[in-house]
Amino acid sequence: LKFPLYFNFDQERYVPMELPREITLNVSGNGWDLFRKTLGVRVAPLEIDLDRPTEVKKIVASTLPPVFSGQISSLQIHHVLTDTLYLQIEPIDIHTFDVKADLTKVTFRNGYGRTGPVIVSPDTMELEGPRSVIHALPDTITVVASSKRISKNYTEELEVMLPSKVERKPSFIEVSFEVGEVVEIQQPMKLEFANKPEKTRISLAKDSVLCRLLIPKRDENDLPLLFKDARAVVDLRDLKKGESKLIPTIVGVPSYIHLTGSDTLRLTLY
Repeated sequence: LKFPLYFNFDQERYVPMELPREITLNVSGNGWDLFRKTLGVRVAPLEIDLDRPTEVKKIVASTLPPVFSGQISSLQIHHVLTDTLYLQIEPIDIHTFDVKADLTKVTFRNGYGRTGPVIVSPDTMELEGPRSVIHALPDTITVVASSKRISKNYTEELEVMLPSKVERKPSFIEVSFEVGEVVEIQQPMKLEFANKPEKTRISLAKDSVLCRLLIPKRDENDLPLLFKDARAVVDLRDLKKGESKLIPTIVGVPSYIHLTGSDTLRLTLY
């Protein structure tokens, strides 16, 4: 006969990852008891106590008849047909994560774009689940926004998608940002070099690079203020000596400024 299994342990501190659901026993008894249990009528689960659940990885089934004998006293257990019970139980961990929005699937109508910062609310969330799963998650949880050809301010509640056995608080995150008319401009950016190797010289034709950017139409007449802290950063880490072609990273501009292209920078490292 197959009997359902129930494992007793502190479920406020531990979570089952993998547990056997049933066990097969060879038994004998009076006809009615055998018939009733064969039909599965009111067959109570056989219970196994686990005082240290994370330390028990397997149970040799032949050791279980003494555990079960008092639970099914109307039947005599001859032997266990199931060979070994394999268990995986982990401690529960609780951790707070930052939340960010992925906007790569959002598209705008021609002439429109994001004109303000992305607001994520709340910007942190508490996750509870198996320790190995929680520790394997990235430091920041990402919610993916998806909308096509928008031309007005965006607000959406996005469900947080996570592995099973992980509880989310909250389950939904609100993402919003301003949308308005944008224009493309060309703007020279002062070059700045990062991680320059010691005892090296740089040779380049100019100290700035021309960039093409989408900016809010409202800021079209305030370019000096908009780009007062802007610069084009060139990372020289791991760059080999000789001539290279690089595309700088634009920093010091509002997050809603979108780089559409830039001149390629040619430099020689000696």
